[in-house]
Amino acid sequence: MLTTGKNFCKINLHKIPKDMVESVIDSVEIMLRCGDPRYGFLKYMCPECGKHQKIVGFSCKSRFCNQCGKIYIDNWVNKQVEKIIDVGHRHTVFSIPKEIRGKFYWHREMLKELSDGVAEVIQYWYRSKSKKMGYEVGIITTIHTFGT
Repeated sequence: MLTTGKNFCKINLHKIPKDMVESVIDSVEIMLRCGDPRYGFLKYMCPECGKHQKIVGFSCKSRFCNQCGKIYIDNWVNKQVEKIIDVGHRHTVFSIPKEIRGKFYWHREMLKELSDGVAEVIQYWYRSKSKKMGYEVGIITTIHTFGT
């Protein structure tokens, strides 16, 4: 494991459930190798002289990588922007209380149900506030399973 990965483990390993440790370590190692030509690269050469060249290391393409994840998010956002209509939008954040986060951590399949339930509550609230106007609410939900 790379040095930075070892430091990550010293600081964070105790926070990770034992059955996920190997997967987390693998993900961290992949991210740390991102763009490192020692793990694969493309070589671009000047077609005119053949002397000038540039080596570009392969990216890891992981959603969890700072560089590759940013690309993943930007692509997702661009797709969403193409789909939504040009009207005012509201950003709402729903957080899971610390007391029940463990339940969702161990039962990931419940996250979809939770997300759908939150969307239903928001739609209900807007419908009840706009009975005369008949507004219909469009909702895009995303689930973040990391951070604090």
